[in-house]
Amino acid sequence: MKANMLEHLEETALRVPCSVAFYDDRESLTFAALREIARRIGSRLAKITPPRAPVALLLDARSIRNLPALYGVLYAGCAYAPLDIAMPAERLSLLLSLLRPAAVVADARGLQALAACGAPNCPVVSYADAAAYPIAETALSAVRRQASVYDPLSILYTSGSTGIPKGSVQTHFSYLHWTEATIKTYGLGEDTVFGNQSPFFYANSILDIFPPVALGAKVYLLPSGVLSFPKKLIACLNDQKITELCMTPSSFIGV
Repeated sequence: MKANMLEHLEETALRVPCSVAFYDDRESLTFAALREIARRIGSRLAKITPPRAPVALLLDARSIRNLPALYGVLYAGCAYAPLDIAMPAERLSLLLSLLRPAAVVADARGLQALAACGAPNCPVVSYADAAAYPIAETALSAVRRQASVYDPLSILYTSGSTGIPKGSVQTHFSYLHWTEATIKTYGLGEDTVFGNQSPFFYANSILDIFPPVALGAKVYLLPSGVLSFPKKLIACLNDQKITELCMTPSSFIGV
Protein backbone atom coordinates (compact mmCIF):
# COMPACT_ATOMS: atom_id res chain seq x y z
CA MET A 1 0.00 0.00 0.00
CA LYS A 2 1.12 3.54 -0.65
CA ALA A 3 2.26 5.65 2.30
CA ASN A 4 0.99 9.05 1.17
CA MET A 5 -1.84 10.26 -1.06
CA LEU A 6 0.65 12.41 -2.95
CA GLU A 7 2.08 9.24 -4.48
CA HIS A 8 -1.02 8.90 -6.67
CA LEU A 9 -0.53 12.39 -8.08
CA GLU A 10 3.20 11.93 -8.58
CA GLU A 11 2.84 8.60 -10.37
CA THR A 12 0.04 9.86 -12.59
CA ALA A 13 1.87 13.10 -13.43
CA LEU A 14 4.89 11.02 -14.46
CA ARG A 15 2.81 8.56 -16.50
CA VAL A 16 0.44 10.97 -18.29
CA PRO A 17 1.82 14.50 -17.66
CA CYS A 18 -0.04 16.17 -20.51
CA SER A 19 -3.43 14.57 -19.90
CA VAL A 20 -6.14 16.88 -18.63
CA ALA A 21 -6.88 16.34 -14.95
CA PHE A 22 -9.55 18.99 -14.27
CA TYR A 23 -11.35 21.36 -16.60
CA ASP A 24 -14.39 23.61 -16.86
CA ASP A 25 -15.77 25.94 -19.51
CA ARG A 26 -12.98 28.48 -18.93
CA GLU A 27 -9.74 26.65 -18.20
CA SER A 28 -8.07 23.28 -17.76
CA LEU A 29 -5.26 21.79 -15.71
CA THR A 30 -3.01 18.90 -16.73
CA PHE A 31 -1.59 16.45 -14.22
CA ALA A 32 1.89 17.92 -14.68
CA ALA A 33 0.59 21.45 -14.07
CA LEU A 34 -1.42 20.30 -11.07
CA ARG A 35 1.66 18.77 -9.49
CA GLU A 36 3.89 21.76 -10.24
CA ILE A 37 1.50 24.38 -8.85
CA ALA A 38 0.79 22.21 -5.81
CA ARG A 39 4.52 21.91 -5.12
CA ARG A 40 4.87 25.69 -5.35
CA ILE A 41 2.02 26.20 -2.88
CA GLY A 42 3.46 23.49 -0.65
CA SER A 43 6.85 25.18 -0.69
CA ARG A 44 5.27 28.45 0.43
CA LEU A 45 3.28 26.80 3.20
CA ALA A 46 6.17 24.64 4.41
CA LYS A 47 8.00 27.85 5.23
CA ILE A 48 5.33 29.03 7.68
CA THR A 49 3.44 25.95 8.93
CA PRO A 50 4.43 22.96 11.06
CA PRO A 51 3.61 19.49 9.72
CA ARG A 52 0.21 17.97 10.57
CA ALA A 53 -1.36 21.39 11.20
CA PRO A 54 -4.68 22.42 9.62
CA VAL A 55 -4.64 24.92 6.75
CA ALA A 56 -7.89 26.67 5.84
CA LEU A 57 -8.77 27.09 2.17
CA LEU A 58 -10.93 30.11 1.39
CA LEU A 59 -11.50 29.82 -2.33
CA ASP A 60 -14.36 30.07 -4.79
CA ALA A 61 -16.18 26.77 -4.18
CA ARG A 62 -16.44 25.96 -7.90
CA SER A 63 -12.93 26.96 -8.94
CA ILE A 64 -10.18 24.72 -10.30
CA ARG A 65 -7.86 26.59 -7.91
CA ASN A 66 -9.13 24.33 -5.14
CA LEU A 67 -7.22 21.35 -6.54
CA PRO A 68 -3.66 22.77 -6.58
CA ALA A 69 -4.42 24.42 -3.23
CA LEU A 70 -5.45 21.24 -1.43
CA TYR A 71 -2.58 19.24 -2.89
CA GLY A 72 -0.26 22.09 -1.96
CA VAL A 73 -1.40 21.74 1.64
CA LEU A 74 -0.54 18.04 1.46
CA TYR A 75 2.93 18.83 0.10
CA ALA A 76 3.45 20.99 3.18
CA GLY A 77 2.58 17.95 5.29
CA CYS A 78 -0.61 19.58 6.57
CA ALA A 79 -4.35 18.86 6.49
CA TYR A 80 -6.56 20.89 4.16
CA ALA A 81 -9.79 22.39 5.53
CA PRO A 82 -11.98 23.97 2.82
CA LEU A 83 -14.53 26.49 4.08
CA ASP A 84 -17.55 28.00 2.36
CA ILE A 85 -16.72 31.65 1.72
CA ALA A 86 -20.38 32.36 0.88
CA MET A 87 -21.53 31.69 4.44
CA PRO A 88 -22.29 34.65 6.74
CA ALA A 89 -19.22 36.33 8.20
CA GLU A 90 -20.22 35.36 11.73
CA ARG A 91 -20.40 31.69 10.73
CA LEU A 92 -17.08 31.77 8.91
CA SER A 93 -15.46 33.45 11.89
CA LEU A 94 -16.83 30.70 14.15
CA LEU A 95 -15.35 27.95 11.97
CA LEU A 96 -11.98 29.65 11.86
CA SER A 97 -11.99 29.96 15.65
CA LEU A 98 -12.83 26.24 15.95
CA LEU A 99 -10.25 25.17 13.38
CA ARG A 100 -7.41 27.40 14.61
CA PRO A 101 -5.51 27.01 11.31
CA ALA A 102 -1.76 27.39 11.04
CA ALA A 103 -2.35 29.36 7.83
CA VAL A 104 -5.08 30.44 5.44
CA VAL A 105 -4.84 30.20 1.64
CA ALA A 106 -7.30 32.53 -0.08
CA ASP A 107 -8.11 33.79 -3.55
CA ALA A 108 -9.55 37.25 -4.22
CA ARG A 109 -13.07 36.31 -3.13
CA GLY A 110 -11.72 34.46 -0.13
CA LEU A 111 -9.74 37.49 0.97
CA GLN A 112 -12.91 39.59 0.80
CA ALA A 113 -14.78 37.05 2.94
CA LEU A 114 -11.91 36.99 5.40
CA ALA A 115 -11.87 40.78 5.68
CA ALA A 116 -15.57 40.74 6.55
CA CYS A 117 -15.10 38.39 9.50
CA GLY A 118 -11.84 39.75 10.88
CA ALA A 119 -8.22 38.73 10.46
CA PRO A 120 -7.36 35.27 11.83
CA ASN A 121 -4.51 34.73 14.25
CA CYS A 122 -2.30 33.12 11.60
CA PRO A 123 -0.56 33.95 8.31
CA VAL A 124 -2.82 34.60 5.30
CA VAL A 125 -1.37 33.49 1.98
CA SER A 126 -2.62 34.74 -1.37
CA TYR A 127 -3.33 31.84 -3.73
CA ALA A 128 -1.82 33.74 -6.67
CA ASP A 129 1.39 34.47 -4.78
CA ALA A 130 1.71 30.90 -3.50
CA ALA A 131 1.08 29.43 -6.97
CA ALA A 132 4.05 31.43 -8.29
CA TYR A 133 6.37 30.68 -5.35
CA PRO A 134 9.70 28.98 -6.21
CA ILE A 135 9.73 25.24 -5.54
CA ALA A 136 11.83 24.44 -2.47
CA GLU A 137 13.01 20.87 -3.08
CA THR A 138 14.91 20.63 0.20
CA ALA A 139 11.92 21.74 2.26
CA LEU A 140 9.50 19.44 0.46
CA SER A 141 11.84 16.47 0.85
CA ALA A 142 12.21 17.18 4.56
CA VAL A 143 8.42 17.22 4.96
CA ARG A 144 8.04 13.84 3.25
CA ARG A 145 10.79 12.19 5.30
CA GLN A 146 8.93 12.83 8.55
CA ALA A 147 5.46 12.06 7.16
CA SER A 148 3.32 9.17 8.38
CA VAL A 149 0.47 7.34 6.71
CA TYR A 150 -1.55 8.22 9.81
CA ASP A 151 -1.06 11.97 9.39
CA PRO A 152 -4.28 13.99 8.97
CA LEU A 153 -5.15 14.75 5.36
CA SER A 154 -8.42 16.67 5.52
CA ILE A 155 -10.83 18.34 7.91
CA LEU A 156 -14.31 18.58 6.39
CA TYR A 157 -17.07 20.30 8.31
CA THR A 158 -20.68 19.24 8.65
CA SER A 159 -23.43 21.72 7.78
CA GLY A 160 -24.10 22.45 11.43
CA SER A 161 -27.84 22.23 10.88
CA THR A 162 -28.27 20.71 14.36
CA GLY A 163 -25.92 23.12 16.09
CA ILE A 164 -22.24 23.97 15.79
CA PRO A 165 -20.53 22.47 12.69
CA LYS A 166 -18.28 19.53 13.44
CA GLY A 167 -14.97 18.92 11.71
CA SER A 168 -14.31 15.35 10.60
CA VAL A 169 -10.58 14.57 10.49
CA GLN A 170 -9.43 11.89 8.04
CA THR A 171 -5.94 10.49 7.52
CA HIS A 172 -3.86 9.48 4.52
CA PHE A 173 -4.43 5.88 5.64
CA SER A 174 -8.20 6.29 5.39
CA TYR A 175 -8.09 7.99 2.00
CA LEU A 176 -5.68 5.45 0.53
CA HIS A 177 -7.94 2.53 1.43
CA TRP A 178 -11.10 4.40 0.46
CA THR A 179 -9.67 5.40 -2.95
CA GLU A 180 -8.62 1.86 -3.82
CA ALA A 181 -11.93 0.39 -2.63
CA THR A 182 -13.98 2.99 -4.52
CA ILE A 183 -12.15 2.37 -7.78
CA LYS A 184 -12.61 -1.39 -7.43
CA THR A 185 -16.23 -1.30 -6.25
CA TYR A 186 -17.50 0.96 -9.02
CA GLY A 187 -15.24 -0.32 -11.79
CA LEU A 188 -13.72 3.11 -12.46
CA GLY A 189 -10.90 3.44 -14.98
CA GLU A 190 -8.66 5.89 -16.78
CA ASP A 191 -11.35 6.38 -19.43
CA THR A 192 -13.99 7.35 -16.85
CA VAL A 193 -15.05 10.98 -17.24
CA PHE A 194 -16.04 12.38 -13.85
CA GLY A 195 -18.59 15.14 -13.49
CA ASN A 196 -18.06 17.32 -10.43
CA GLN A 197 -21.07 19.18 -9.06
CA SER A 198 -20.21 19.18 -5.33
CA PRO A 199 -18.48 22.26 -3.90
CA PHE A 200 -15.05 21.32 -2.62
CA PHE A 201 -16.01 22.00 0.98
CA TYR A 202 -18.57 19.12 0.76
CA ALA A 203 -17.52 15.56 1.56
CA ASN A 204 -19.03 14.28 -1.72
CA SER A 205 -16.34 16.17 -3.64
CA ILE A 206 -13.64 13.68 -2.61
CA LEU A 207 -15.06 11.23 -5.15
CA ASP A 208 -14.19 13.77 -7.86
CA ILE A 209 -10.66 14.34 -6.59
CA PHE A 210 -8.75 11.32 -5.37
CA PRO A 211 -9.98 8.40 -7.52
CA PRO A 212 -9.56 10.30 -10.82
CA VAL A 213 -6.09 11.50 -9.83
CA ALA A 214 -5.10 7.93 -8.96
CA LEU A 215 -6.47 6.70 -12.29
CA GLY A 216 -5.30 9.51 -14.54
CA ALA A 217 -8.93 10.21 -15.46
CA LYS A 218 -10.33 13.67 -16.19
CA VAL A 219 -12.88 15.64 -14.23
CA TYR A 220 -15.26 18.23 -15.64
CA LEU A 221 -16.50 20.89 -13.22
CA LEU A 222 -20.15 21.39 -14.09
CA PRO A 223 -21.36 25.01 -14.37
CA SER A 224 -22.82 26.40 -11.18
CA GLY A 225 -26.59 25.97 -10.99
CA VAL A 226 -26.91 23.50 -13.87
CA LEU A 227 -28.48 20.92 -11.53
CA SER A 228 -31.54 23.15 -11.23
CA PHE A 229 -32.38 22.65 -14.91
CA PRO A 230 -32.70 18.94 -15.84
CA LYS A 231 -32.64 19.50 -19.60
CA LYS A 232 -29.51 21.63 -19.36
CA LEU A 233 -27.91 19.07 -17.06
CA ILE A 234 -28.59 16.17 -19.43
CA ALA A 235 -27.27 18.20 -22.37
CA CYS A 236 -24.15 19.08 -20.39
CA LEU A 237 -23.52 15.45 -19.43
CA ASN A 238 -23.93 14.36 -23.04
CA ASP A 239 -21.74 17.14 -24.44
CA GLN A 240 -18.89 16.33 -22.06
CA LYS A 241 -19.46 12.55 -22.27
CA ILE A 242 -19.67 12.30 -18.48
CA THR A 243 -19.75 8.68 -17.28
CA GLU A 244 -19.62 9.25 -13.50
CA LEU A 245 -21.68 11.71 -11.48
CA CYS A 246 -22.31 11.75 -7.73
CA MET A 247 -25.75 13.16 -6.88
CA THR A 248 -28.13 13.04 -3.92
CA PRO A 249 -31.16 10.78 -4.49
CA SER A 250 -33.54 13.76 -4.53
CA SER A 251 -31.56 15.46 -7.29
CA PHE A 252 -31.33 12.24 -9.28
CA ILE A 253 -35.09 11.66 -9.10
CA GLY A 254 -35.66 15.23 -10.26
CA VAL A 255 -33.61 14.56 -13.38
